[in-house]
Amino acid sequence: MIPSDAQLSLLYPRLRRFAAVVADLDMDPDDIVQDVFTSLFSRPRQLSNPEAYLRSAVVRRVIYLRRAAARRPRANGRHVESTAPDEPGAEIELHDLLSALGPLDRALVLLVDVDGTPASIAATDLGISHVAGRVCRGRARLRKHLGTEA
Repeated sequence: MIPSDAQLSLLYPRLRRFAAVVADLDMDPDDIVQDVFTSLFSRPRQLSNPEAYLRSAVVRRVIYLRRAAARRPRANGRHVESTAPDEPGAEIELHDLLSALGPLDRALVLLVDVDGTPASIAATDLGISHVAGRVCRGRARLRKHLGTEA
């Protein structure tokens, strides 16, 4: 079933937050969520869990946008990079920290470690089968990144 307007108004803020974490810094989370909703409504389908479907669609959209950007030549030489804090003890922004991970790993770490979603449900929501290893590798990358930042 397609979500009702009331369901969408409840889903949008959570989905936007999810997109903001999964997306790269140069991607607009609102645009990503809009693209996902447009896709959903252009081809209506029966969904048993609309939020899980939309999360998976956000990850797929971010991966697509990253690949498209990699194929595009950099005409003006602009490249957005996350910056590390210069002084010891400075706060590390969540997105700067998560930039060490790919979109799917960011999504998994957000769902499992931040939101407390069980790993099996996160795997089902994102359409992957082996989530435990990916979460462990993502955590290890974050620890390594934190070690170089500190």
